[in-house]
Amino acid sequence: MRGHDLLEALASPLNLPQALIQDFLYARTPMLITGEAGKGKSVISMQIALSLSSATPLFGALPIAQPCRVYFMQMEGLPEAALERMKYQAERVRLDPDYLYWDANKRTRLNCLELRSMKSKLDEIAGAFDPYPPDLVTIDPIYKAVGGADLADAHAALSLIDFCDRLLDRFRASSLLIHHPHREKYTAYGKKIDEPDSFYGHSYLKNYVEVAYVFRQLTTDGEEAELSRTKMREEHSLEHLPLRYHPETYSCSMPIPPSHGDKTDAIRALLKECALAQRRITMAEIRQRIPVTPQFLRTLRRRFMAEGWLDAIWDPGKPTIWVPKLTPNDSNTSTDA
Repeated sequence: MRGHDLLEALASPLNLPQALIQDFLYARTPMLITGEAGKGKSVISMQIALSLSSATPLFGALPIAQPCRVYFMQMEGLPEAALERMKYQAERVRLDPDYLYWDANKRTRLNCLELRSMKSKLDEIAGAFDPYPPDLVTIDPIYKAVGGADLADAHAALSLIDFCDRLLDRFRASSLLIHHPHREKYTAYGKKIDEPDSFYGHSYLKNYVEVAYVFRQLTTDGEEAELSRTKMREEHSLEHLPLRYHPETYSCSMPIPPSHGDKTDAIRALLKECALAQRRITMAEIRQRIPVTPQFLRTLRRRFMAEGWLDAIWDPGKPTIWVPKLTPNDSNTSTDA
């Protein structure tokens, strides 16, 4: 793209990935979730699939604007055990059968090291919702998708990446990769080392995904858990999701965060307060007061500046300063008071 073409593209509305799950999962985006074996990763991945199929808010809290088609590859474990979990999970999260395809067939299991297997699986995915493409393809877990090879090996990691790229090119689909961490590490004195990110595999894979989370249990009974973000390329996902596990329905819930409308109103009120006090503020200070992503604030800043009641000061080596300005209505209110 030449410079003038680039300027024209920048002046046009950008086709940014839309949220499949607000503040969490986006269209045309590869995501990685890592967690210890037997600790609930499959519960999370299945709840994501069911929630997307029926546009049920994820964890009862994160909005889903419309149903999304999910192709779910169960790569390990007994199908009957997964169906048992799904049966109870569906009591909390509605399953729309038209938007979910569950693939637990071991005979046609994906092997990214074999081109024939990849092409066959892509055709199978294409037929699942024909004539519509999937919005998300889940591989749970990914180590089973490389024919027993070690994902620390560059060839295995690149083969999996190649398959995800083919999903993106052919269907414009996001991919959700469920992964095991490396083995636990201990100090010389036998004390377990608590690592914020226990990713196992080649750096190619970690570099490829747009966003990565670690799932961990916080209590011995497993009822308190969390998803913590360990990697992001675009800052439009939540850093931390505190979860409550409900064993009777194999499902998780979390506190409901403010909606985008509520966040906008809260930020507008904060900026009005600053304008009345003739006080300036930074993005970091706003985020300390109101839980929003940097991407949300960037978009909002441009909107407020276009509306004419916010300025910004950029000084080299310093945080950007937001300078709220009073509107005529705000000025009248201040004078009347």
